Amino acid sequence: MTRFNEKEQVAILWHEYYHSRFFPSLRHVFRRVQGRNATWTSEFEADAFSATKNSIDDCLSFLTQLKKLIKSRIIKNLGPRIEERIRRVRKLEKE
Repeated sequence: MTRFNEKEQVAILWHEYYHSRFFPSLRHVFRRVQGRNATWTSEFEADAFSATKNSIDDCLSFLTQLKKLIKSRIIKNLGPRIEERIRRVRKLEKE
């Protein structure tokens, strides 16, 4: 079974911290009313927050491990496609 290393766990904590700090808020409620894809924006924002507060490499490592869990059907992907999340974090490297 895939386990998250310490750096990946820190990346996950930053990601979840973003959600707990900024949501639920009126902005999140508004996005939910707009539709499912709009809610996914908060996942992309939480990934970017994690990558900037911790490191892009650790965030990518966490997302790669998450992708393995999804592919092996250990967990179900309920948000945006994991490949899209990885692509957007990689794009941060170029900025």
